[in-house]
Amino acid sequence: MKYKLGKGVYLVKGVHRGAILDTNSGNVYSINQAAVGILSNKSSDAAYWEKLLNLGLATKCSRHSYSKLPKDEGQANLNFVWFEICTSRCNERCIQCYVDSGEAGNKDVYCNQTPIRFEGWVSLIKEARDLGCKRGQFIGGEPFLFRGSNKETVLDLAEYAIEIGFNSIEIFSNLTLVKSQDIVRIKSLGLKIATTIYSHDEKIHDYITRTPGSHRKTVAVIKQLRNLGVLVRAETVLMRANQETIEETLKFKRELGIQSSKIDPLRPTGRGNNSTLLPDMKYILKYGCLMEPNFQTNKESLCNHTSFNSCLKGCLTVTEFGDFLPCIFLRGTILGNYKETNLTNLVERKQVQDIWKSTKDSVLVCKDCEYRYCCFDCRALSFGSCGGKLSLAESPYPRCTYNPYTGEWNKGLWLLDESGRVTYNRNVITS
Repeated sequence: MKYKLGKGVYLVKGVHRGAILDTNSGNVYSINQAAVGILSNKSSDAAYWEKLLNLGLATKCSRHSYSKLPKDEGQANLNFVWFEICTSRCNERCIQCYVDSGEAGNKDVYCNQTPIRFEGWVSLIKEARDLGCKRGQFIGGEPFLFRGSNKETVLDLAEYAIEIGFNSIEIFSNLTLVKSQDIVRIKSLGLKIATTIYSHDEKIHDYITRTPGSHRKTVAVIKQLRNLGVLVRAETVLMRANQETIEETLKFKRELGIQSSKIDPLRPTGRGNNSTLLPDMKYILKYGCLMEPNFQTNKESLCNHTSFNSCLKGCLTVTEFGDFLPCIFLRGTILGNYKETNLTNLVERKQVQDIWKSTKDSVLVCKDCEYRYCCFDCRALSFGSCGGKLSLAESPYPRCTYNPYTGEWNKGLWLLDESGRVTYNRNVITS
């Protein structure tokens, strides 16, 4: 009698260890190299197979066979768009803004560019929907600063998107410009709202936004939205200025009744690419790093992770000036411009499909890890942390403490050394 892994159970090999992914229960099991050899039929151990059998991970058979990982060989389709309708304009000027936005706009970068008009956004929204996209976010800058030639606002764009079949529209706003009539309309359209609360302490929040009174205004609108039952989530960017208030801020968000998303450590993009803003390492480790193998899996996500990028697949950003980007944080990766191509042609380009299909099989270190198909990936953070010294596809993830070459956790982080080589830097944790 022979054994094999059960239906929906898969082996993923790493350079030092392996992982059993059970898409039926969602559990992920770490195994050593000896166990990898048994499951690969390179050695025999009936007792080990019986243990797997008792766990529901294996089955008896007349002939051992190796279950191939599920994979989608098809083309990725557009499924989410960031409509960045006010790239350069914002009534706040946050110290870490990823797009370097402000009240007067970034004149040096955008002075010679023509923004998309209301009619252009309508056309882009329709084309995205025609391609099958049903989810989108209006963002800036500050999207409530947008005005069409006939005084159209972001809510007019959102209403149009809903009318033609988008089933999820979110507006990411600092909320300080939102009026009572806007709140009523947001509710009636069934829109979702995202905002940022940097700290429960209004002085710290206003210091980060460089806008006195911004905390009070944002919180007041959140309360009005929640009173009407509007879904609100609030991000908190971790940086040195607010690092000591994170726990109180999380509690404050819960008391407001908003969806409390995870803490997002500062990304090296725009004004955020400033080492003086970085939080202390102990806060990065606590709120932003992968410290243990707390993984889950299912058949859909496994197939997606073996075939596509877990974050970028099907996503595009359209800036105020028509540049197409794979992500709002990948400012330098311009895929085209709406003046010279349309969305239909863009998504079929090899460059776009290659980005959407960039799995962890190409990422340095990750490609040798047994957890690579059940772990989230942020190419923008990885690429930014490498300062452009490595390609978008191969830049290692800088917030993982696992060393797949030794099986160690919490001993270091994967960073570039002075010569540009990827190293498991132990000093950042021990110092």
